[in-house]
Amino acid sequence: MDKVLIAYNNDSTTILHDFLESCADEAKQICADNGIEYSSVYPPNLSEQNVIGAHA
Repeated sequence: MDKVLIAYNNDSTTILHDFLESCADEAKQICADNGIEYSSVYPPNLSEQNVIGAHA
């Protein structure tokens, strides 16, 4: 498996930001437990370009 990109919105003004960050933390832990390389992107760097560009 290639590197996994975990993109999420943890902006405190966003509804459910705690839930989204919790899901991202769980995904990171699963990657770490299975030796899968990952990176994450979140505000203020969360943009279409950063998400699409990460796997182009």
